[in-house]
Amino acid sequence: SYSFCTLLDTPQTQPTVYESPPPRQMAKPFKRDKGRSQDEVQVNPQWEPEVEKEERRGSVWQEVKDEWDGLLVLMVLYTLQGVPMGLAGAVPMLMMEKGVGLSDIGTFSVSSLPFSLKLLWAPVVDAVYVKSFGRRKTWMVPCQILIAIIFCTAPIERWVDDVDITSLTVAFFVLYFLCATQDIAVDGWALTILSEKNVSYASICNSAGQTLGFFISLTGYLALNSYGILNLTQFCVASGVAFFAATVTIAVLKSEVTKDDCDPILKAYKGLWTIVKSNMMWELVKVLMLWKIPFCVSGIAALKVQENGVAKETLALISTCIVPINVLTPIVCAKWTTGSRPFDAAVQAYIPRLLLVVPTVALVVWSSASVDWFFYVCFIAVSVAENVLMTVMFTAQMGFFARVSDSSLGGSYMTVLNTLANIGTLWVLTLALKICDSLAIGSLDGFYVLAAGSTIIGSVWYFTFGRAQIERLSSTSKKDWLLNID
Repeated sequence: SYSFCTLLDTPQTQPTVYESPPPRQMAKPFKRDKGRSQDEVQVNPQWEPEVEKEERRGSVWQEVKDEWDGLLVLMVLYTLQGVPMGLAGAVPMLMMEKGVGLSDIGTFSVSSLPFSLKLLWAPVVDAVYVKSFGRRKTWMVPCQILIAIIFCTAPIERWVDDVDITSLTVAFFVLYFLCATQDIAVDGWALTILSEKNVSYASICNSAGQTLGFFISLTGYLALNSYGILNLTQFCVASGVAFFAATVTIAVLKSEVTKDDCDPILKAYKGLWTIVKSNMMWELVKVLMLWKIPFCVSGIAALKVQENGVAKETLALISTCIVPINVLTPIVCAKWTTGSRPFDAAVQAYIPRLLLVVPTVALVVWSSASVDWFFYVCFIAVSVAENVLMTVMFTAQMGFFARVSDSSLGGSYMTVLNTLANIGTLWVLTLALKICDSLAIGSLDGFYVLAAGSTIIGSVWYFTFGRAQIERLSSTSKKDWLLNID
């Protein structure tokens, strides 16, 4: 998703209490046609909704206290995953200081493309492994070691100083490829490292971990560099050492139970195709490809504010203040994003987040004039609200993915779902960066034209089709998403 303080592509919220909605007539959900194969799910307009009764839930600690070690491992792994992403988030800010335009930054954003293509090699990650080492660790460990090597050896600081967009894009493309492969393995491990009743808590680790890693890397580097403590090369080396230490520790201390239930690669690809072509998946695509259109404004707004004279160190300092909120929000909202209908939280967060486009644009206008302490108060308030709502939507999305994924192809199934979500983010952000400057009308900055157009499109989609589509998806049960692979 996108954050106002930074340009981010992750992932990466505290609502007021999201109460369970009162009984109402929901948009008619999907129901399996029992006379057909499981991938031929049909929409049955005659079927009335069956609301799943949620089990009585105790406190979060009571539910997960016996699985704290698995949650800790997932938290560490997702935090590591966020570190290269955070550094990639710092690059556009460094480039803006050197006069690079939004179009070139759009080119650099292509480096995150592997997260949108990882379904192409996900079946291989699921099916090929060394049993004695562990199905997921077979891929996770080498990927993280290679990331450590790149951090320690690549001349990233020189490429930034020389404004070498091509080298930076290639280097971060490789880093994102390794992170994407690690993500496939970790997503698959998350489905087995936790018990079935607690698997939805993996989404909290994903959201909180990636957010923590992202801001440690982005804000940590900018803050340390501004005080002359670490330059970019030193920060990359320190990150590489941390990657290596964490990887070796988990590889040695955390055992993995591997079952001989993995399918041959061809069957895995057949399963992947079954997932992609299912009617349920295409209904989900309609949501994921369109619902982030209005939120591209938040990502570009940070760059426009910096362009108008606000120092990147100031933006990093504000981001630091928001880190605890980003990390704690998934935990606070766990009750609403880990139940039987996690997508409902995303519905409730959508309109408030859409309305935040107005104050976001107003702050960009304000930053072009003189700024004072009240500007920064408003900036922080809008940033906090944006990050809270962003994380609610992201965690609700991940909770829904974990709830409906078929564990028989857990890594591949989660990968397809996450890939669709990443494509929905990438195409919107890249296109917005590429066309923003060209949308200028006379003296009117193209950013304002983009903000108005994307907000109108997002509003029309949500009120015409979007809300009903999300509610129908939320009403489905896990059996509607199960695979039937011979």
